[in-house]
Amino acid sequence: MLVLATWAKRVGIDTIYLASIVITMLGLICTVIAFLDEKRISYLGSSIPFILSGISIAIWPSRDVIIWSFFIASLVAGPATAFVMMYQLKHTGAGK
Repeated sequence: MLVLATWAKRVGIDTIYLASIVITMLGLICTVIAFLDEKRISYLGSSIPFILSGISIAIWPSRDVIIWSFFIASLVAGPATAFVMMYQLKHTGAGK
């Protein structure tokens, strides 16, 4: 991501769009990790809010949207990840 950020600054991509790309990539990386290792399927709880947050920043590029979308994504990601982890524990029998 550091290489992407450096390249984007040199090309002249606006910082807001760069933030959108980075947040969306974070969500995509979490999705890939979740599907590659079934023990990490709880990453889906955070990947989807971050992908949607990155897309919303691209649609409405303003500083307030970045702050609010990242705040909302963080607020949703924690409980969603916990819910997925509880679901996993219940179905594997580890919680008994």
